[in-house]
Amino acid sequence: MYSFNEEQWPIVSIHNDGETTLADMEEHIAFWERCLARQEPFGVLLTQNGEAQQSSKEVRALSNQWRLANKPRIAQYCAGMAMVTTSSKMLALYKPIAAMIARKSMGCPGQIFTSKEQARSWLMQHIERLTFLYTTRD
Repeated sequence: MYSFNEEQWPIVSIHNDGETTLADMEEHIAFWERCLARQEPFGVLLTQNGEAQQSSKEVRALSNQWRLANKPRIAQYCAGMAMVTTSSKMLALYKPIAAMIARKSMGCPGQIFTSKEQARSWLMQHIERLTFLYTTRD
């Protein structure tokens, strides 16, 4: 189950609290579509309770299909994805490869952190950098 928050734009939050259903994934995609429709740089703060759970084949297929079709848009507007975990197991597993996974799967920078404050700071640096690139382009 996901919850979404756009109230602190340009940093948006996605919280995963358990198994992801097909309906959850459809909501997740709609959230991304709203963010991308703004055509402005933004960052994503990801949190979850515990460790990630395996989704069904249908959920993974829908996610992959949408992500692949929209990767250029994501790369254009998503300045970064910051995952926050309190799990030492998740941190040890993903810290060395988080940047590569985010870049390869979503087309944007990514990192894993142990606090929301660290994650927000990192995201703001990336949002400011992307915003600067857009404003100096013309």
